[in-house]
Amino acid sequence: KHLGLQAFVFPGELDGMAPKRHGGCATAKAKAKAQGSHGRAAGVRGASINQVDAVIREAASPDGGDVPADERPTKRRQLGRRSSDAQVERALLDKFKDIPEALWRHKVNAQGLTVHEYLKRGMKEAHASGGRLGTQFWSEVYRVFGLNESAAELLADPPAEDPVSKDLLMAMVAAKCGNPAGTPSARLERFLETCAPLNKAEVYGLLRGTVAGPGLPQSTAARCQVAILRYFARTRAHEMYADYWSVMKEQLCLALRWVFADMSEGGVSTAVFMHCFHGPLSLYHNMDDMKLVIASSKDIEQVAPQIRRIVHESVVGRQMFSTAWVKASRFFYRQEAEQGVASLVDHGFDAKEVQSFRLLMGRQCDALVEMGHGRFERVETTMKHMGVEVRVSVETPEDEAQFRLLAAIKACGVNSGALPLLPWEQVLFKPGEVPSTPVFVSVPQDLLELVQPARQALLEMMPADTVSIPDMLKFVQGKKSLLFKLDRSFSLDLSFLENKAEELLRRRMDEAVLSCLPTADQPVTMVEANKRLCTLKGTDMYRACSPSLQGEVNTVQDLVRSLLSNYAPQVPSPDKCSSFFKLILKRVEMFLRVDDVLVEPEPSASGQRVSAQTKTLVGPAAMKHQFEYVREAMELGSGTVTLSECMSFKLYPWMLDPEQTRQAQSWIVSLSRSACNQRAIANGDEGTDAALLSLRKFNSASGGYAPGSGASSSSAAAPTAPSMSKRTAAGKKEKRDEDACAEMMKFFMGKNKSA
Repeated sequence: KHLGLQAFVFPGELDGMAPKRHGGCATAKAKAKAQGSHGRAAGVRGASINQVDAVIREAASPDGGDVPADERPTKRRQLGRRSSDAQVERALLDKFKDIPEALWRHKVNAQGLTVHEYLKRGMKEAHASGGRLGTQFWSEVYRVFGLNESAAELLADPPAEDPVSKDLLMAMVAAKCGNPAGTPSARLERFLETCAPLNKAEVYGLLRGTVAGPGLPQSTAARCQVAILRYFARTRAHEMYADYWSVMKEQLCLALRWVFADMSEGGVSTAVFMHCFHGPLSLYHNMDDMKLVIASSKDIEQVAPQIRRIVHESVVGRQMFSTAWVKASRFFYRQEAEQGVASLVDHGFDAKEVQSFRLLMGRQCDALVEMGHGRFERVETTMKHMGVEVRVSVETPEDEAQFRLLAAIKACGVNSGALPLLPWEQVLFKPGEVPSTPVFVSVPQDLLELVQPARQALLEMMPADTVSIPDMLKFVQGKKSLLFKLDRSFSLDLSFLENKAEELLRRRMDEAVLSCLPTADQPVTMVEANKRLCTLKGTDMYRACSPSLQGEVNTVQDLVRSLLSNYAPQVPSPDKCSSFFKLILKRVEMFLRVDDVLVEPEPSASGQRVSAQTKTLVGPAAMKHQFEYVREAMELGSGTVTLSECMSFKLYPWMLDPEQTRQAQSWIVSLSRSACNQRAIANGDEGTDAALLSLRKFNSASGGYAPGSGASSSSAAAPTAPSMSKRTAAGKKEKRDEDACAEMMKFFMGKNKSA
């Protein structure tokens, strides 16, 4: 009433299901009468009413306990108690499920009572006498209202002048008089497979002559009626004789259901039956729905709407997909629970709304159990917790609704700051940042107390040095049995920690790392980027990451530091890079900038000359400009290109295609040799050594290019000239040797000379 939820709809036999009474006044009077004591009757009656009041108060209380006397409702609230008419309707649909409704709905007996009125009076008399409606009563109903008759008796008479085919008559005679142990319906089935369209008189006789009765067994009649359905599907006779079809539609469907039950018992699968009886089934159902359900047999919840349509369209559809409907009904129950919880959040968890939600879900849970679901059965399900879908195990159907309610309480409590944040929530969220959760919803204190004990206990138990998500998970798994005793819905938090926390943390860390790097619109220097990354590594979010995720952050920082030091970074091939690292490389490209580039303006419409403008190129545009500039200068042979102007080709090798890489390498080799020769001419041997040293430094900074090598490699061979450190060490050794020799010569000189 308050939530505006629609009642949970089941197939016909479950429509209008009434809750069991917890001992009403009539039951109390019957007990008192049996005991023969009016005083005891009053006592029993009073106890029964108190018992019902206690149940209602317990359901209304959020924690299931007693409600203080001053807070108890003055009037007991009842949500849609089923009336006697609804009980009668339920009994009729259950008893007459195999009889077309058109055959019994409007029939009256000799006193002018309909079946509904007759049954209502019988139930009232049985209730007053303490008895039940047994087989004798229902047999009398069948006799009084003539329910043993066929729906074919309701068919309108056909035109008298219509002729009747002799072949049709002989086929019907064979079905009527043949040996039931064989297949007497075979001749009629073959005739209807190939015959021309029948006239109305022939259809009328065919429908009336194939009804089960004393002369026609049910098995033969069912096969004949299914053959009629095949004929209708082939010739579209149900559209031509729509008045006959509306009367016989349900009767013929019962025959199709009988054939399915017979074949299913013999081992024929639903898919095979659907393929063989595609025509008859298409008269009642959309075959695309059936094919989709068959194809999705392992994931019934995905096709729950199609299953609901099928089971409501015909009795054969209900029979074919009865097991699937039991599974799909859980989907609609979850849907109702989710809609109810969303409505509770919109209403600020109003106490009356919460009470109505719990009673409504309890009633629908009883309907699920009566339909075939286990009262205590562990089921895996998914529900939203902290803005994401988590998978959790529930033990009863009531947990489906209760856990969703508690998940909403936790999310709203964390988002509003009313609940303490768990250690991993402190890393992932701040108050007001929980996804898909309102910020200004105030959760009542009595609802918060349902989830506070487990959270508070965990905060007190967890050691202060447990800062990473893997360590938190290891600790919580060791304490989960204790936490579940405090709050069974803590399985939601554990599932979130196991399956979603690391994913959300990675997403936040990726965003934080990208914010440290430049974009086309927001330039950042390498020094500033390195400083931001150092600051990020000092945060709680970084410490909460797993070692692998921390390693990815360190890799990004190493990349920036390499560029900052003019050393070519070690970048894997594009096919081995993750999608996130490719995005990092796109951001790193923004470090490459070329300022004051002249851009030729487009001619104006008036023909006036427009002066050239300068702009700054960033990223790929800057690399393209630099490459074209070096190429033109090298082709002209002007000698104005320096090695430093080629440095970007070595620092950002992934921005060049293979052909450009080979071209850039040839330029670097040529410029390196030219630099060595010029130094050697200008400074002699010392100039050669200095040139080689300068070249070696450039090759080391640019990824290890060696003069004369034809490929880029970080491990290319160094020049053959000795390094500066080796030359210095060799000079010192020579000096030591000379000093030692001079000291030794004293022994070979005279004393006067040595003095």
